[in-house]
Amino acid sequence: GRSTMSVTTLKRKWERKDWWIDSDESLKLGLVDEIRASSLAGGEEEV
Repeated sequence: GRSTMSVTTLKRKWERKDWWIDSDESLKLGLVDEIRASSLAGGEEEV
């Protein structure tokens, strides 16, 4: 998928130091294709 943000808007926000988006917003904006559950979410140690 492609982002629903314009290149200009994305660039302007990218250059800011106080702009944060969570995974759900990233998906909504088309910046990521999917959100995967972390294998560490259940407290398991990575091997």
